[in-house]
Amino acid sequence: LYVYGTQNGGLSTSTDAIRWDNRSSGTVSNINALTYGNGLYVYAGAGGVLRTSTDAITWDNRTSGTTSVISALTYGNGLYVCAATGGILRTSTDGITWTSRTSGTTTQHFALTYGNGLYIYSGDVGSLATSTDAITWTARTSGTTSAIFALIYGNGVYVFGAAGGGLRTSTDAITWTDRTSGTASNIQALIYGNSLYVYSGVGGVLRTSTDAITWDNRTSGTTSQLNALTYGNELYVYAGVGGVLRTSTDAITWDNRTSGTASNIQALTYNNGLYVYAGVGGVLRTSTDAITWDLRTSGTTSQLNALTY
Repeated sequence: LYVYGTQNGGLSTSTDAIRWDNRSSGTVSNINALTYGNGLYVYAGAGGVLRTSTDAITWDNRTSGTTSVISALTYGNGLYVCAATGGILRTSTDGITWTSRTSGTTTQHFALTYGNGLYIYSGDVGSLATSTDAITWTARTSGTTSAIFALIYGNGVYVFGAAGGGLRTSTDAITWTDRTSGTASNIQALIYGNSLYVYSGVGGVLRTSTDAITWDNRTSGTTSQLNALTYGNELYVYAGVGGVLRTSTDAITWDNRTSGTASNIQALTYNNGLYVYAGVGGVLRTSTDAITWDLRTSGTTSQLNALTY
């Protein structure tokens, strides 16, 4: 099942990403984050709204325990984790009962991830912490005071990207080594696919690396901000401001594609043989090859912030 959430509580589902069915989310708050794990869909957003569903159709209201904006959600090792403004962090084993955890910071969280038995959050002013159980969090020295927007784990390496082109790597998420990213632009997106790390960001910046240490500049072919990256079926895809969208088989040479929109593309995903993008004004299109994109009726004019499968 594909699911998207929007501003003002819009929520729709689809089995093929072509025909989208509007669902009653039960809220008019902005939905900022979606995750799926252990048979349960979870969404969260502005005002601390948080709901769960076993089918993404009927959503049950849950008490998140906060009225702050929830900006990130993840699921790993049997545990759901949500993070909100003000350093708020909560966990749940069932998505229903949420327990407050001491994050050790009052800064805003931008990213949450789980990899290699470790939960990690990152956020404003370089805040970064790790946990083996998502309950007890240990602050780590990220080595930057810039906001950390992107955080991934791939091939035994944790990587984060930050404002001003900050980029660091770690094998244990404790000791972080500064890497020369080669840009002063904000890094907005990071992915790992087919033995390659790729980052993109403001001004059309795009670089690749086989080890996350040495980064090679690539000509993205645009100066637009690149908000989203995905990899699937041996193809890398990026998208961003003004509807820019390109594809590549090697993340080096990028072919311009007609996305069919001039709206900002905010999210990209690939699963089950289908690429899907979503963005401003409720724009939503699908493709089997990432070349020809078919317009789909999302059923909303609200900005689509999140996609999951």
